[in-house]
Amino acid sequence: MPINDRALALYMRAHAIAATLAARARAPRGQGLVEYALIVAFVAIACIAAAVFLGHSVSHNMTTIGGTLNQGSITPTPCPAGATATC
Repeated sequence: MPINDRALALYMRAHAIAATLAARARAPRGQGLVEYALIVAFVAIACIAAAVFLGHSVSHNMTTIGGTLNQGSITPTPCPAGATATC
């Protein structure tokens, strides 16, 4: 097979693949996937924004809770009589 015929065959195959991909991109099935991806992206952006705006107060609350636990002001409830050691 001469080089020109190979190049033409390769071009025709690439053109057919490109046409198939373009047809699939226009299919209604792809619309649902794009909508799902947009929803996931929006939720991710909302989570990041919440972490940025609430990060300091959540960090402060966790530090306060940790300090309270380290001071031992919260006493654990003892296990009832006859309970196993891992109650």
